Amino acid sequence: MVRSYTVVIVVALTGCGRVNFTQTGDSGAATDDDVAAATSCSTVVAPPIRRYSFDTPAIVDSASGQDGTIVNSPTFVPGKFGMAMQLDGVGARASIPNFLVLDYSVSFWVKTQQIAPGGPTDWWFMGQSIVDGDLCGNPPNGDWGISLINGGRISGAFAGPSPAMVNDNQWHSVLFTRTGADDTLALFVDGVASGTADANSDGLIHDGQAFIGIGAGPCNFNVGPYFKGAIDELVVYDRVLNATNAIALQTCTP
Repeated sequence: MVRSYTVVIVVALTGCGRVNFTQTGDSGAATDDDVAAATSCSTVVAPPIRRYSFDTPAIVDSASGQDGTIVNSPTFVPGKFGMAMQLDGVGARASIPNFLVLDYSVSFWVKTQQIAPGGPTDWWFMGQSIVDGDLCGNPPNGDWGISLINGGRISGAFAGPSPAMVNDNQWHSVLFTRTGADDTLALFVDGVASGTADANSDGLIHDGQAFIGIGAGPCNFNVGPYFKGAIDELVVYDRVLNATNAIALQTCTP
């Protein structure tokens, strides 16, 4: 006697490549409809206070009009989404206005082949500045930055460096957060938690910072060294994003 069977395979897909996504914002857990509709970053992460897409040859903030300035003619090349800003490592750089919030998150995409200085126990400012808001002269309550360090890893101020190398000429996502109440810093690279730290108030943003440098820190802005690579979708949030948000930023569309 031969028996025959019918096998039914059910595949469930959710928007933006996420399965079993749960939103952890103020509205609580997402419904199934929320998940299905999550096709853009604006639906899975709270609106930013700054967004620099680099889709035009200028540093335009589409969120709040806080436009930046380019120096020594960085080029604009195909990016992760639309266009990206390409820095040459010999002086092309940019700056954006400071932002005065105690809880914040900074995210962006980066693509580079640069070999970075500094070792696994060095702080971020020993590496190659990508986005940096340092106060000069080592004052309290001011230093923070995101850099390429230890050959080709990401450091987010005192958090990091990331275990994985990112200088492979591929796009990598970076998310750096600061919790103001206890000055806790967290770093996520490619959606993976890559380090936390207690910054002892050194991660504070305040009005003593003239600007935030892109491709060079404010304290060496005119002398270098300079970052070499492409940066896309630099976004600032006035709240602390979490691990779920880091994964969402990996897969959603701006």
